[in-house]
Amino acid sequence: LVLGLDARPIELKRLITMKTAECEGVDQIGSDWIIEIDNKSLTHRPDLWGHIGMAREVAAITGRGLKDPVKTDLLPWGESSIHVEIADHALCPRYSALLMEGVQVDSSTGWLQARVESIGINAINNIVDVTNFILAELPQPMHAFDADKLAGATIYVRLARPGERLRALNGEDYELSPEDVIIADSSGPVALAGVIGGADTAISKTTTRVVLESANFNAIRVRLTSARHKLRTDASVRFEKALDPENTEIGRAHV
Repeated sequence: LVLGLDARPIELKRLITMKTAECEGVDQIGSDWIIEIDNKSLTHRPDLWGHIGMAREVAAITGRGLKDPVKTDLLPWGESSIHVEIADHALCPRYSALLMEGVQVDSSTGWLQARVESIGINAINNIVDVTNFILAELPQPMHAFDADKLAGATIYVRLARPGERLRALNGEDYELSPEDVIIADSSGPVALAGVIGGADTAISKTTTRVVLESANFNAIRVRLTSARHKLRTDASVRFEKALDPENTEIGRAHV
């Protein structure tokens, strides 16, 4: 991403440590180099929780140019059979979605599996791996719903109602609080916004239609929900840093 970069990995580690955040090590996997950065010193820089943001930082440090790999002008536009209703934009400043049909769920290609596993994320399938890749690159957490498992044609972003529960992707059952922001269909909760998706709408081998969620949620709400349910995820630790709402469209375009 950084144009004309000629610094060796060990030198980049030194530069990043001196200018931005402490680096903990440098490892080589195949032809790739991985610089481990102490994210505890990045709480005030949510952009640096993604590889593109860190590449921008390196470009600024080294005086090089930056190549943006995402082209939002290639996004498809038109009427969709899926609609979104946000109860309060203070809870969810922006919600972008993409409906994909004719999908075949399978193992990811080798390069994608290698990339996500190199940063400690388990490769699962081509749909989930793509969302995790984008989470790590932008950073923009995304979630994939099986469109045929959603009840009705509308996705609702709202506060949970008393007595509502969610069976999550981790196999746990959560009693929701009226303070929790949720994603719901016409039958009830399908995800805990910014934290974890629900098991009932999860991607499986039989999935052929996918709704990709690329959203931005209130950082304080995500942090409190994560603490309330004792549930920290790759998504929640990023959302609680207050991500850029513009990333929702960039994430959707990157698919």
